[in-house]
Amino acid sequence: MEPTSDNPLDIDDDPSGILSSYPFTSSNPELLFAHPPSLSGPYQAQAMDQEEEEYDTVMDVKLILPVIETVLIEMDEVHKDMSQKDNVAADLSAVKDEVQEVKSQLSSLQEAIRANVEALAREGEIRSNTAGPSAKPATNKTEAPRAEVDAEVACDIPTSSEAVIAEDVDAIPHSGSDLDGNDDDDDEDDLTIQFQRPTTATKGVSLTDSVSQGKQREEEFAPEKNQDPKSKATHVKNFIPSLIDQITMGWTMREFGLWVVAACFLWSVAKGWSQLEPQVPCFFIFGDSLVDNGNNNGLLTLARANYRPYGIDFPQGSSGRFTNGRTFVDALTQLLGFRNNIPPYARTRGRAILGGLNFASGAAGIRDETGNNLGDHISMNQQVKNFESIVQQMRRYFREDMNAVGDHLGKCIFYSGMGSNDYLNNYFMHDFYNTGTQFTAQAYANALIHDYSSQLTALYNLGARKVVVTAVGQVGCIPYELARYNGSNSRCNEEINNAIILFNSGLRKLVDRFNKGELQGAKFIYLDSYYAIKDLTLNAQSYGFEVMDKGCCGVGRNNGQVTCLPLQQACRDRSKYIFWDAFHPTEAANIVTAKSSYSSSSYTYPMNIQQLASL
Repeated sequence: MEPTSDNPLDIDDDPSGILSSYPFTSSNPELLFAHPPSLSGPYQAQAMDQEEEEYDTVMDVKLILPVIETVLIEMDEVHKDMSQKDNVAADLSAVKDEVQEVKSQLSSLQEAIRANVEALAREGEIRSNTAGPSAKPATNKTEAPRAEVDAEVACDIPTSSEAVIAEDVDAIPHSGSDLDGNDDDDDEDDLTIQFQRPTTATKGVSLTDSVSQGKQREEEFAPEKNQDPKSKATHVKNFIPSLIDQITMGWTMREFGLWVVAACFLWSVAKGWSQLEPQVPCFFIFGDSLVDNGNNNGLLTLARANYRPYGIDFPQGSSGRFTNGRTFVDALTQLLGFRNNIPPYARTRGRAILGGLNFASGAAGIRDETGNNLGDHISMNQQVKNFESIVQQMRRYFREDMNAVGDHLGKCIFYSGMGSNDYLNNYFMHDFYNTGTQFTAQAYANALIHDYSSQLTALYNLGARKVVVTAVGQVGCIPYELARYNGSNSRCNEEINNAIILFNSGLRKLVDRFNKGELQGAKFIYLDSYYAIKDLTLNAQSYGFEVMDKGCCGVGRNNGQVTCLPLQQACRDRSKYIFWDAFHPTEAANIVTAKSSYSSSSYTYPMNIQQLASL
């Protein structure tokens, strides 16, 4: 692959702009799943009289919050209902007209706000008799408070998908991971809009009137639970004019802060209808520490990463990912349009399983004994068994109809990355395993392919139809091996790399066999991780990397003799390193390979992942 940019995070193969819309900083690469911004900026209302104006605005904001929360929950229910129907596109097309009417109403509201602001700005004063029944008692000031407000409404509401219903509905790139800090499916709290509220403390205020009025508005809004999605959307549209009337009736400059909140809320409703589902309904991940996201946290093993500085650049901190931030599959999840990271199998139950799970486990391999030198782990055979149990659990969500379960799984993407530990923590670890003497390099590769073929076939029999399998990377060039290699003819340990090439060659042939009819109806992709890492190393500077042979965090030669220790000081500019520790890539390297694997054929065969998702 010929690099096309001096910056590893410039997106050339990202037509939706879903990755390129985020800034990348060297110390904290918040490229994907960045926290949503708050509603602060040049358009935020700035009241000059903080004591009086903010007091009243707080009361009005608390009054409207129950209504907003109810609308958000209903929007989520409508969205979920629509996603479960086969005619989603038709329903969304019908809702588009409703969205356009909402946008028209928003424009009218915005013009009304501007007119009031201009008039009040010219007048320059707020009469004390317009403060309302919940206002703070008048002070002894001789001059009424003045207000200076920007006429624009400050709204910055995050959405989730890179697609839109039609050309006249703008797409907003995803700007939030799982906002409550968990890799889970519980998004009611995640969907709560974060409003910029006044900071002045309010004392001695009774909320009885606010609560009662809020409940009354909530009852007026609440649609019937059994309404179809289109009816719910119509109900929301019909409610908006009355809500606008309640917001605008008799209000003066004192209530402008609430107008901002209401406008942001209504705009979020309109934008919510422009979202489509992810490109595939679910994403299932099998593998080792390269993609593990916390399944090993509860195991008795040395192969764990739920401590600092692991996760130093990850929004939820040390989650169990073996890198500083996002893994390859985290980046791929975002590119596929998922709003949240795929959760780990170890702590996910319930309806969340329908959207996919991550079964990966650090130190795992194709062979069951692989990784035993590090302690407990979940081998590939066990990961397949865990998936089998999940398939059985899915039946209750499809009324025990296994054909429906099969249809659902047939649309999903399956990712399997295995084999690295079978060499690193088995074949070339002669003090602990005898496979190095029991097999030649070719015989060992053949044995691995035989076992792996059975495991992938088992996934197929359980419903997998769109499968990405990854080659083993250049293990002979990772900092761990460089710290132990004393060869003079090559920078890397080519004995290890040559043995891995034999396995990768057999894996590509296996993909061809599967695609040519051995597994009817399935489509497999071979992801050449070996070449991907080689390309990053040879063209490091073109991608923006400066350090190719040592870890950002570690001890000893190449920072690879001992991997990253708890609370160890990592390098400052992590975006310049290909490797995070003795074994694993940095988030920056993961993102580069994820981009190419998703939208180009540089590392994938016979098609890229985006094309696989569209099948």
